[in-house]
Amino acid sequence: MRAELALFGMRFDMHSRARRRVLVALIYAAFAALMAASWFLDRWRMSGTYFLMNFALLVSWFVLGGYYPGGLLRPFDGYVRRRNVSPPSTALELNGDPAAPAVRESLNDEREFRERDRAHYQAFRWFAIAFLFLSLLANPYLVGWLHLTADRILDLLHGGLLVALMLGLTLPQAILLWTEPDMEAEAEAPSA
Repeated sequence: MRAELALFGMRFDMHSRARRRVLVALIYAAFAALMAASWFLDRWRMSGTYFLMNFALLVSWFVLGGYYPGGLLRPFDGYVRRRNVSPPSTALELNGDPAAPAVRESLNDEREFRERDRAHYQAFRWFAIAFLFLSLLANPYLVGWLHLTADRILDLLHGGLLVALMLGLTLPQAILLWTEPDMEAEAEAPSA
């Protein structure tokens, strides 16, 4: 995990768990406000499809990281792609030549992989429950029982899927940022 977040030329110190929790809370508050504003704007027709999805992608890319190289978290796959390195030939790979240039280098250790897997498990078990409720909402027998029109059901399904998309793009990273303990500040070098 990176200890500093750089956005729009400003740098934010993220050593403390409290600051990371505030960041996560602000992100989800912004999601809720944008969902409400988009509902009143056009009932999520165009704003939901384009604006909300793209906002979730941008937050995931530039602020949280994990699935993308930017943001606070290192890439979840544990590798960084190096540029300007020619891939090793198949013959060198098969012979196990240690002098062959590597295309990817590892960033994460075993603990980081375990934490990543735990966060995904915690995040995606809630999606099973959410999709259960969304599928119940789409059940034709339940529609008559709730006295909802087809348009209302479609609005609820669309809103539920937008929320699921935003959470799918951000929840594992948010769990990691929320639960990681305070990072130790780097010791400053004494001046000579």
